[in-house]
Amino acid sequence: MRLWGIEQGYPDFYGHVDEIGVAGSVWNYFRAWTLLPTEFTYPALYSYTVAAGLWFAHVLGWGPKLDAVAETLILVSYLDPARSALVGRAISAIFSAMVPLVTYRLGRRAYNTQVAWVSAVFVAVAMVPVVQAHQALPDSLMAFCAALCFCFSW
Repeated sequence: MRLWGIEQGYPDFYGHVDEIGVAGSVWNYFRAWTLLPTEFTYPALYSYTVAAGLWFAHVLGWGPKLDAVAETLILVSYLDPARSALVGRAISAIFSAMVPLVTYRLGRRAYNTQVAWVSAVFVAVAMVPVVQAHQALPDSLMAFCAALCFCFSW
């Protein structure tokens, strides 16, 4: 459910309006070749995660090949700026898909296996996490981190 329709609006940024700012922030890491954030609307952890995802996507062969990785990513930032939103959506979907696993573990630890299954299924099909998984925004990553903190604190 989280990957279905993930390319909606690609490559024209017809997704969530905030994806444009996040994408610009991510590309600035490569254009300036620094890890200093340029956009402070959201915490930088998500931007760093998407930047790492773009680098891995390039290493795995998605995109043109130039002499250096930095040169290629800078070129892609101008030719296909929405690529960071697409990679960000995939990262959001991955973290969102891991929340039911953490919820299952927490439910099993706190109550029993039946409660764990029911809670994990509810989280897996809940509308808000599925919608957030389709956006290149830090909501899914933060939900995963919050669930993980709650699980480890139990």
